[in-house]
Amino acid sequence: MTLKLPTLVEGFSRQGFTKPNQPNKGNEDRIVITERVFAVIDGATAMVPHKLDGLTAAAYIARYIGRELASATADDCVTAADLLLSINASFATHLAQHYPHVAAEGKYGPSAAAVVVKLHDDGTYTYAQVADCFLLEEKARRVALLTPDQLDALDTTSLQDAKRRLLEGVSPEHILQDPEVRALLKANRLQNNVVFGVVNGEPDMAKHLCHGRRSLDGVTALVLMSDGMCQPDVPVRASSAIVSAASMLDQGLSPHYRYLKVLYDTDPGFLLFLRFKHMDDASAILLRF
Repeated sequence: MTLKLPTLVEGFSRQGFTKPNQPNKGNEDRIVITERVFAVIDGATAMVPHKLDGLTAAAYIARYIGRELASATADDCVTAADLLLSINASFATHLAQHYPHVAAEGKYGPSAAAVVVKLHDDGTYTYAQVADCFLLEEKARRVALLTPDQLDALDTTSLQDAKRRLLEGVSPEHILQDPEVRALLKANRLQNNVVFGVVNGEPDMAKHLCHGRRSLDGVTALVLMSDGMCQPDVPVRASSAIVSAASMLDQGLSPHYRYLKVLYDTDPGFLLFLRFKHMDDASAILLRF
């Protein structure tokens, strides 16, 4: 086999909303599209607020990963996993050199979910993923999820109890400022590269990296997406990723996003879809072959 390039590439990324028609503090997702390397990166909201080069910590690490991937080596021997592992290591050095006070916060500092795909000369592609970005493959009209929702373990009873307080009329802002909820969220952050993987500079990311190599023979499309593109009316995110990818393949990325926004906008009180912000940043890349 020889190198197979996509016949169509579509990229999409939109800033989320804190409340209906109230955009959040900025898009903390990034997408990367080059001839052979494609990625979706989702910066995680930092537990300790900082501005790095005028950006939130989440936006800063997402930009860093995106820039490194966009300028990555074209060496065919280098896989998607090699790229993500190298960038994770270089970020640790970068942060320690330029923002040592942020680096000192460890797991409470910048972190990100990511999914990366690289096309190879032999007609295969390699992929690498951590956290809750997703990769899906369409083959013979069937959409298959290739990467797990690594954050599924964080959907604890305690967190669900906190979300159920929304049904009692408690505002998301008030719930998030509750000391018990803050303690729970901080405890979850300590699971970075312990229970699930994130890009944050820690070597232990390697233990949680989902990666592989697959043939493009018979593949008609690949979809890379952040969790913000998952439909909230499908409660299990892994299942939602499959349903949402099928929707994107059928309609395109922008129409699918508009459908999501209508769903969220019909639930301004956060009661139908229990969540702490109106709508997350949403990003995806569609590759057709």
